[in-house]
Amino acid sequence: MARSIHADLLSAQKDSSFNVKVKIVLTYSAITHTYEEDRILSINHQESPESQTAEVVLDDSDNVLSALDLKGYKGVISYGLTDANGTNRYSAAAPLLVKGQLGHSSQGVLASTLSLHGLPDRLANDKASEAFTMEADDTRTVKDLITAVLNATLTAYSHTVNITATFDSEDDLIDSVTPRDSFRVNFNESRLEALKRLLEYTKCVMRAEDDGEVHIFVPTTSGTEWVASTAYTVNDYVQPTTPNNNFTYKCTVAGTSHSSEPTWPTTAGGTVVDNTVTWTAVAHDYTYELAASGEHTFFSKVHRKRLVLPNYVSIKSHPDHPDSYAGTAEDTASSDLTPPTPFSSAEIRDHQYMRLDSNAQATAIAEAQLTKHQQDAEAGSGLVPMNVGTEAYDYVKITDSRQNDDIRIANIGYLERIYMPGTYELRFGFGTIRAGGYEGLLPPAVVGLMGATGATGRGGATGIVSVTGGVTMEILRKLAMDIEAALNTAARERDWLANAVRLNSFLINQMSVVSSPGPLGRVMQAVSDFNDLKDQLLEFDNWKCFIYFLRNTASGAWSTPTNAVYTVPTGKKLVCVFLWPYHGLIDDPTNRQARFRNTTDSTDVFAPASFQSEGFVLTWALVGDLAGPATFTEVVAGKTVKLELWNNTGGNRAMGVVMICKEMEA
Repeated sequence: MARSIHADLLSAQKDSSFNVKVKIVLTYSAITHTYEEDRILSINHQESPESQTAEVVLDDSDNVLSALDLKGYKGVISYGLTDANGTNRYSAAAPLLVKGQLGHSSQGVLASTLSLHGLPDRLANDKASEAFTMEADDTRTVKDLITAVLNATLTAYSHTVNITATFDSEDDLIDSVTPRDSFRVNFNESRLEALKRLLEYTKCVMRAEDDGEVHIFVPTTSGTEWVASTAYTVNDYVQPTTPNNNFTYKCTVAGTSHSSEPTWPTTAGGTVVDNTVTWTAVAHDYTYELAASGEHTFFSKVHRKRLVLPNYVSIKSHPDHPDSYAGTAEDTASSDLTPPTPFSSAEIRDHQYMRLDSNAQATAIAEAQLTKHQQDAEAGSGLVPMNVGTEAYDYVKITDSRQNDDIRIANIGYLERIYMPGTYELRFGFGTIRAGGYEGLLPPAVVGLMGATGATGRGGATGIVSVTGGVTMEILRKLAMDIEAALNTAARERDWLANAVRLNSFLINQMSVVSSPGPLGRVMQAVSDFNDLKDQLLEFDNWKCFIYFLRNTASGAWSTPTNAVYTVPTGKKLVCVFLWPYHGLIDDPTNRQARFRNTTDSTDVFAPASFQSEGFVLTWALVGDLAGPATFTEVVAGKTVKLELWNNTGGNRAMGVVMICKEMEA
């Protein structure tokens, strides 16, 4: 169940353009400091069931933060947008604690970085002051023990802080299973580990939420395929034998299913009686669909098929117990595989002794554990424009028109929010991060523009093979919707164009700032003369990306590229989609200028004044109205065009421009 957000905020984050709002509220006793996007330089915020951390970089050019000691403050990060009515609306994430503050001072930069962590991390740091064991006749249930661990009433954790446990939904196990002497806490064992072991008895999971409490609940899942004449308990989930991909079905009245399959409801909240079981249709917590009007789009997704490991769970009584019970659960899709020698079988078993009351209870616990192994094995990830309400365990659906309406449905296991000027995005992964994580599953921030995607480039072996950087969300969403309609852009061309936009952002931020270059800029300084950073024409299908960056002396003459040059073929025209100037051309237009030159006619396609606006111009701007122009500027057949740069200051100056065009039939 995703965090509830205001309807106007929900609508705004699905829009094709929006005004970003972020803030962090820091409190300690009666002291409060609130910082918004005018001071926040960047946020990297990661969440999973077992950890919630954030790095927040704040501008300290006025030396206000250097005078503050913010360690120990509670920090609440809120993500939002300005809605259609002009109201700024936010959704607050779970509270964090400032564990460190780093002041940074270098040439032209004064900043303060806050490192924060959340309740799961606090639970991981709270260690048992003594060992705790239970007797064979102890009647406390799993729910009782979870509450005691969180409330700090269990003796081993009595020195820790009281954290409220909220039980949103439960299965039949959490308040009936009594672990007795099967459960113990070792000396110096963390509260988090104790909670994780208790939750292994059930289908329930835990999540720290925005109210500062730890919530226990049964997550919405796809469940297993419906089976006739089978006992089901409340909060079990099933899929019809022919899934419709729009709903999962939740058991809301326990019982035994009929010998024949029911007719499943096709509206959220609809119910059907299946012999003595009642099923309720449950929609996904959130859906993403590529470039569909009114839907939340996505930039990229990755999926990977994995074995469920372990895929066979055996729960049984200890040989010393007076009663002997046993139960198993198996994922046959994985365990029945027969790979070649020497592996021979894919079956991997997990065996556990427990204090049990019946074979049925043993089977139910084995099934609960197998369900979690199956959820953890879900492997895939997505990169989307910011969804302010996303939380771990949300049940989401992605529909990808690029892959013949491929549908991916799973639970979010970990997520990362990223904010910086021009970047407002969410990355999430299915299953556990241990099953692959961002390194193996995260959609690449830029697909290889040379070679990997079939693009070609003129201008040196350094090329642009794979670079990572922020996503300029407004442009990508516009590319997905408006450019496709205006220029009849195919899906794979749209992907290339979106990646080129990412490349532009990276080049602007990393390569053209001589006084304080980014990582790539520093490499260029080390291995080259840094006087000709980039001179390329990247081409993909009919798209042409002109790149020209340099640092030159005050020559008072126009510098001309060697490779960022193109002649429009007969029968074609070159449509100028947008350009992106380095900010120095905006800050000092008298001494630093650029132009897009028609050298055949010795005229400017775009004169220097066109390069003196903030961010993207021609098609969209990052400030003000994001609407597209009525017409696009065109270059006719037979004309040669190129980017040129001019510097008239007293020393070497960094400058750069990217121009993206599409070649079309005249």
